[in-house]
Amino acid sequence: MSFINKVLKNHLSILCYTFFLFFTALLNAQVGVGTTSPKGALDVTSTTTGFLMPRIVLTATNVSSPVTNPNGPALEIGTMVFNTNTTAGTYGVIPGLYFWDGVKWVSQIHRNYKTSFSQSDALTVATTSGAYSNITGLNAKTFIAPYDGEYQIIFSGYLGATPVFKKTTNVGASRDIDGYAATGFVEGNFRLTVNGTNYDKYSYSISLYRSSNGANGSGGSDLYQLFNEVTIIVTINLTSGATCTLNGAYTGADNDNTTTPNPHVVGSLGTLGNKCEINIAYMGK
Repeated sequence: MSFINKVLKNHLSILCYTFFLFFTALLNAQVGVGTTSPKGALDVTSTTTGFLMPRIVLTATNVSSPVTNPNGPALEIGTMVFNTNTTAGTYGVIPGLYFWDGVKWVSQIHRNYKTSFSQSDALTVATTSGAYSNITGLNAKTFIAPYDGEYQIIFSGYLGATPVFKKTTNVGASRDIDGYAATGFVEGNFRLTVNGTNYDKYSYSISLYRSSNGANGSGGSDLYQLFNEVTIIVTINLTSGATCTLNGAYTGADNDNTTTPNPHVVGSLGTLGNKCEINIAYMGK
């Protein structure tokens, strides 16, 4: 082989090797926009402009279209878009960033959802052995979860007692005491049922009679329906579109020195009382 051919062969080998290194570097290179030293696979640098995500008109969180995967039949998990549309319903969307989790679009914006149910009728209950009475307006209630995530369910129950039954001081008229107090009480359990699971909480209330200076303390004042509040808080995870069933109830466990066959007063619709309530709030993913 001549000297010239040998030199050309060496130069050609060096050139091929250089091109190989160049294209290998391209295949493994980081991409920088606005920077010559990218610090990731893609580094977009600017002090005056932002990055625009593909703007898409989504129709529902459970529908992947119109977004497609150009290299496969299924949309890749982690695909991100900026939705510009607003739709209603269980799978409705609002403007904002979404990513595809393989089944549905997941919003990156915190969403708010609140609903509530209130007692709609008065309820008085007798002392029973564990039999629960449903609270009208809070029985067999349902809501449909609009989003995936955690929901907080808060039950507020109010218990009062009817007036004191025995009000006499049981002392002679000459020894009647002004300001003598007689008491009565009721106690029982409130129950919140969420999707078939019961959550119980104890409550009680008292009633008072403040005697006057009449015979055997007569002429005094009744203090009753002094409502005591209890709160039951339940946190539950629901998927979008799931139905949650709720029920509020009460059982009277015991009573003493109170009037009427139904001495347990559950909630009040009057201006000075409180209705029993169930409040639901979406807490997030």
